[in-house]
Amino acid sequence: MKKWIPLIAVVVVVAALGVWRLAAGNRPEWTTSSPQALAEFQAAMDDSMKMYTGEAQRHFEKAVQLDPDFMMARLELLLTGKQMGKDRKAEIKALVENADLDRLNPRERFIFERVKAAIEDRGSDADKILDDYLAKHPEDPYALFEKASVLWHTGKLDAAKNLFQRLIKVAPNWVLAYNSLGYIAMQQEEFEKSEENFTTYRFIAPDQANPHDSLGELLNLTGRYAEAEQELDAALKTKPDFCASYNHLAWTHLLDGRPEAAEQDLKRLSEQKGCDPYLEQTRCMVKLWEPTRQHKWSQVLEAAKQEGCIKDGKMGSGPGGLYVFIAAAMLGDNELCDQMEAPLVKATSKEGTGARHMEAVLDHLRGIRAAAAGRYSKAAGLLRKADEGLTFAGSADGLFKLYNQACLAEVLRKADDASGAVAVIRQIRRVNPAMAQDFESGRWRPLGV
Repeated sequence: MKKWIPLIAVVVVVAALGVWRLAAGNRPEWTTSSPQALAEFQAAMDDSMKMYTGEAQRHFEKAVQLDPDFMMARLELLLTGKQMGKDRKAEIKALVENADLDRLNPRERFIFERVKAAIEDRGSDADKILDDYLAKHPEDPYALFEKASVLWHTGKLDAAKNLFQRLIKVAPNWVLAYNSLGYIAMQQEEFEKSEENFTTYRFIAPDQANPHDSLGELLNLTGRYAEAEQELDAALKTKPDFCASYNHLAWTHLLDGRPEAAEQDLKRLSEQKGCDPYLEQTRCMVKLWEPTRQHKWSQVLEAAKQEGCIKDGKMGSGPGGLYVFIAAAMLGDNELCDQMEAPLVKATSKEGTGARHMEAVLDHLRGIRAAAAGRYSKAAGLLRKADEGLTFAGSADGLFKLYNQACLAEVLRKADDASGAVAVIRQIRRVNPAMAQDFESGRWRPLGV
């Protein structure tokens, strides 16, 4: 599982190191008068390092119950919630604005000041707070991890990689650094290096689910479906409610031509508590897969309505939403297409890597609409532009990039550009030979044009 860290969604995981102390004196790492609350807090952060969010939240709750004045526990309890709604954002804002920073140690003050700046949309101030703290505490593993994550998610991949590698030297037990390095290598299309990092992560933390899940994602992306299944099964054997692995396993089974197995993955996922955020996405993906693959567009929309995959004209997350859009485009439902495009148009008006990704998604959708209208040269141009903006940042992003390339190959053939199509298929084969073979054999065409 990829660990994205938005500016205000701070998850502190330094407790796994245990022995690190602040440079200024011998003050404790976390300010609380209750040893029991501190123990719960440390257990929560240990679970955060494993990406066991539900368990972490329960420990944070106990820490707050034991010491209502434990400010870091109160903050982390709010930040580890499932959705950042308006009410919770207001609670965080009230907490950081009213906090008595003089009671906190330097690291805690840094965290509160940075979250306060972030939640007030003072991004440059938040960056300066991080840099100033790191200048004074250059070996604080938490600050190193956060700075490396910021560099990663703003596209400065080489700088992020160097800082994660430095973090490993400072704190060898900070296993999530290997996870991050694996995804950075994946994004840089260094798939062997990505596998090396994920394998090291698994070796260091064999009793955790996430190393298996991350390696499973890479193997799925690169078409090694049997090995991916083995890793994802291992993740679920380690932790049966590691929700993401059910979604990744369903993806693996669908791509491997085993929709019945994907249905079983969906059933198992539905039986797990706390997996609702993954359930809808997985259900729509699995239920719409076969009619989409067979180009039965009316059935796609009927199934989407039945399964709740269309909500107020908005595109659902994951591939299910894409299948709905393609079906609408092929059936000439321009109103639904316009409704589904609208949030993406709004997202592209913002700055940052997220906006650039949304623009690439929008180019892909507009390419699909052009292909549906028979304007194949225009479709090819839009899909090429989309390909330039898409990356292999994770299995979901990477599979979408490969899917876009397959659509491009298909419309190039329709535009009588056979050599161009061959070149694109060669790109797919370099990453996922199984997907390229599926296309070349004629068993699969994404659009059916």
